[in-house]
Amino acid sequence: TLHLTIYDPVHTAVSVAECGSYTWADGNGQTYTETGNYTHSHEDAHGCTQVDTLHLTINNPVHTAVTVAECGSYTWAGGNGQTYTETGDYTYSHEDAHGCTQVDTLHLTIYNPTHQSSTVTAYDSYTWTNGNGETYLQSGTFFYEHLDANGCTQVDTLYLTVYYSSANEFSATACESYEWDGETYTQSGNYTRDYHDIHGADSTVTLHLIIYHGTHDVETASACGSFEWHDMTRTESGTYTYAYENANGCASVDTLHLTIYNPTHTAVTVAECGSYTWTNGNGQTYTVTGDYTYSHEDAHGCTQVDTLYLTIYNPTHTAVTVAECGSYTWTDGNGQTYTETGNYTYAHEDAHGCTQVDTLHLTINNPTHTAVTVAECGSYTWTEGNGQTYTVTGDYTYSHEDAHGCTQVDTLHLTIYNPTHTAITVAECGSYTWTDGNGQTYTETGDYTYAHEDAHGCTQVDTLHLTIFNPTHQSSTVTAYDSYTWTNGNGETYLQSGTFFYEHLDANGCTQVDTLYLTVYYSSANEFSATACESYEWDGETYTQSGNYTRDYHDIHGADSTVTLHLIIYHGTHDVETASACGSFEWHDMTRTESGTYTYAYENANGCASVDTLHLTIYNPTHTAVTVAECGSYTWTNGNGQTYTVTGDYTYSHEDA
Repeated sequence: TLHLTIYDPVHTAVSVAECGSYTWADGNGQTYTETGNYTHSHEDAHGCTQVDTLHLTINNPVHTAVTVAECGSYTWAGGNGQTYTETGDYTYSHEDAHGCTQVDTLHLTIYNPTHQSSTVTAYDSYTWTNGNGETYLQSGTFFYEHLDANGCTQVDTLYLTVYYSSANEFSATACESYEWDGETYTQSGNYTRDYHDIHGADSTVTLHLIIYHGTHDVETASACGSFEWHDMTRTESGTYTYAYENANGCASVDTLHLTIYNPTHTAVTVAECGSYTWTNGNGQTYTVTGDYTYSHEDAHGCTQVDTLYLTIYNPTHTAVTVAECGSYTWTDGNGQTYTETGNYTYAHEDAHGCTQVDTLHLTINNPTHTAVTVAECGSYTWTEGNGQTYTVTGDYTYSHEDAHGCTQVDTLHLTIYNPTHTAITVAECGSYTWTDGNGQTYTETGDYTYAHEDAHGCTQVDTLHLTIFNPTHQSSTVTAYDSYTWTNGNGETYLQSGTFFYEHLDANGCTQVDTLYLTVYYSSANEFSATACESYEWDGETYTQSGNYTRDYHDIHGADSTVTLHLIIYHGTHDVETASACGSFEWHDMTRTESGTYTYAYENANGCASVDTLHLTIYNPTHTAVTVAECGSYTWTNGNGQTYTVTGDYTYSHEDA
C-alpha cells in the first residue's frame, strides 16, 4: 500500500421517459432517440472523473399509414372522421397510450370520373358508338351511365339534334278534315310537300292521312209501351237524338224515329155451372172460379191483356177408392160388379140439376212376381226387396206378402264390381298438384281422396297421403347501435336501418325467406383506452391481459349501448444477472463487497414495479503494504515503477493470479 490521499467523485443516476428523443441537458448535452442506459464522464470539483448515468426510456409512438382509393370522396372513420374530396396525404395527430403524439397518415387517391359530353347534329338517326351503342331517331339529351377504369360511375351526356332533311314521312288521323301546311284535307290519302331545310337542302315530307267521319245512324222503330235506346227508356212517340264519339273518336249523332203503341185491355164478368169456355178470349175452358187473363198481340203487335172474372158453380162429385182381391160390387154406386182394376163412373143429377159424376177408383190386386237385373259397385242393398246388402255376384229371391196379403216372389239377378283403390305418399314444399289424381293443388298436409269412375262405372277412390312442408319465414325486429350482424340470418353486418331478406333452404329442403326489420342508432357506442401494470379494475372486474373489453348499458332511451375499453397491461421487469468481481461490484448505484444474491426493486419504463436479481461472487485479493521514507523521490520498482517526489499514500492496482 502506498498511503496517498484520494478524492472519490459522486456518481449520479437519473431515470427519464420521453417521447421520440431526449436531450441530456444536465449531462453530456447529447440527444438520444433510443431506450438505453447512457453515461457521462467528466471531472468534478477535485479534478476527479465523475460518471453520471442516464436510465432512458424512449417511447416511440406507432405511426400508422393507410392507403385508400375511393370515388368522389372518403371519410377517414378510423382517423379524424373528416371527409376528403381530393387526392393527397393527410395526417391525424393524437396522443397514444404513453401520452406521445402519434401521427397517422392517410395516403388518399380520389378518383373523380370524367363525365364526357358531346354535342352532335345528325340526319334522320345517330348511333352513339362512343356511348351506349344505341341508335336514336330524334333529337334529345341522352345519358350513358357506366363504370370507368377506376370502377367509378361515369355518366356521359349526348346532346343530339336530328334533322330530317331528306325524304321524311309521318302519319296522321283526323275527324272530317285535317289542316296541314295551310291546306285543309277532307279525304284520306298520301300527300307530299317539297321544301328547303335550314341548311338549304331539298327535302320532302309525306303525310299518310286517314280521315275518319262521324257516324250518323238513323233508326225507325215502333214498340209497345216503351223502347230502350242507348241505355234510356222512351215511353212516348217522337224523334230522338244521341250524341257520342264513335270508335275513331269522331263526333257522331244517331237519330231514332219512334212510335209507341199502347194496347187496349178489355174485361168480362161471367157466372157458369161446371165450366166455361172463353171463346172470345183464349178459347180455354175453366172449371174453377177465378180471375183469368189472356195475353195476345193487338193489330200493332202489342201485348193486349184481357181479363175474365169467372164464377164456376161445381156440383159435388164423390169419389171412392177401393182395393179388393178378385172382384168388387159398387153397391153405393151403380150396383155393378167389377173384376178388373179401373176407374168407373156413375152420372146423376145433384140438387141443382147439375150432372154429378161419382167415381170409383178400383184396384183388383193380383200378386206380381217381379225380377230385376242389377250391376253395382262394391255392394248392393235390395231396398225394394228384402233390404239385405249383397257383396257377391249371384241370383237372390225374396218371398213376401204383397200389400194385399198375397205371396209375391221377387228375383234379383246381381253383378257386383269391386273397384281398385290406389294410394300414394308424397312430400313437397309449399304445394303439390295431384296430376295423376284430381289435378288439384294442395297447400296443406293431409290425406286427400279422388273419387272417379272405373271401367265399370264404379267409384274408385284413390288416396294421396300428402306432407306439405311450409318453410317458416322468420321475421325479427331489431334495434342496434352502429351496426348489426345478422348471425341467425345471412351473417352479414349492416351499418344502417332497413328491411333485409335472407333466402335459404330449411331442414326439409324448402326455400325459407327470413326478414330483418333493422333500426340502427349511432348515438351510444363509446370507447376509451387505459394502461395499467399487472391488472386493471373496471366495472367490478379485474383484467390481467391486454385486450378490448366491452360493457353493455342502457342509454337515455333505454336502449342497449356499448362501451369498449382498449386495455394495455404492462408487466414488471425481472432481469437476472450472474457476475463475479474482485473486491467489490457496482450494481444499480450500490457497491457490493460480499458474494451473495441481491435484488433491486424499481419502476420500469412502463411505470411497473420491477425486481432485478444479481448472483454475485466477490474475489478478495491480497493487498500488500509497504512503508517507505525517501528523500526527494522514490521509484516504486515493486509496484507501478513510478517515481514520486511528494509524501502520500499511493496504490498500485494490478491483477493477481
